Amino acid sequence: MIESATRVRVKYRVKSGPGSGPHGPSHQAASAPAPPSIDALEQLPTSELKRLWSQHWKQGGLPKRVSRELLVLGLAHDQQARTLGGLSKEARRRLESVMAGLERTGKVDIEVPIRIKPGTRLVREWQGERHEVTVLEKRFAYRGRQFDSLSEVAREITGTRWSGPVFFGLKKVSRSRRDKDSDVGVANA
Repeated sequence: MIESATRVRVKYRVKSGPGSGPHGPSHQAASAPAPPSIDALEQLPTSELKRLWSQHWKQGGLPKRVSRELLVLGLAHDQQARTLGGLSKEARRRLESVMAGLERTGKVDIEVPIRIKPGTRLVREWQGERHEVTVLEKRFAYRGRQFDSLSEVAREITGTRWSGPVFFGLKKVSRSRRDKDSDVGVANA
């Protein structure tokens, strides 16, 4: 699905703030009535779904070769956004970032935040010595001391600045850096 999504030309920029984005006045007609309930949308014929879509997004019009399922999902999303208030600021920010990357490189690159459960042990061999870090609720324990970040632990081990997630193998690195480093592992407690 992501492969086909990368071929889609982005029509609109997502803008933060009240009254902007796909549910503000910049993208839909102010006089457009609210669409039917989500359950009712699924029962409507495709021709009616297309009419509703065109009515709600007059500036964008109906995309070519749009599936019935996408019409229902788009209209249902609009209804849900009207009811619940749309995307959060964080979601809009992440969407803007993904769109900027798509425009810049032609690819969708979504970086998932790293979440490690407390109690997880991160193991790394560095210069022939084994280093083990235990993930705590909000900190990291290494050799009897606590650190605020994995990068601080990596700096303690290497004596130089490192990205902690890269050092412990939690984040991808370039091939040249990966070939240079050795034996990275993760073990759950």
